[in-house]
Amino acid sequence: MSRVTGQDLEWFFNQWLYQPNHPVYNNSYSFEDLGNNQWNVNFSTEQIQGNAPFFRMPLEIRIRFADASDTVFRVMNDYSGQGYAFLFEKQPISLTFGAK
Repeated sequence: MSRVTGQDLEWFFNQWLYQPNHPVYNNSYSFEDLGNNQWNVNFSTEQIQGNAPFFRMPLEIRIRFADASDTVFRVMNDYSGQGYAFLFEKQPISLTFGAK
């Protein structure tokens, strides 16, 4: 798979195939009205599994807006307690972790 994708996927196989258990998440987010039609979305994620090491993971986050549109972000979660910030020119109304 690494050869086909052109990416080093050893980290993925070591975590998901050769080690037991899976990640468990505790997430939080907030929407901040900055004024002048500017909105900040803050999202933080923490892995809380007690019986397994940290799992490096690509994450998907869907943000829905008051105008009925949405957007999906794909970010890499490299450490527990990692935070992300997104700036928009329209009002966010919901955030979904693991969006499809």
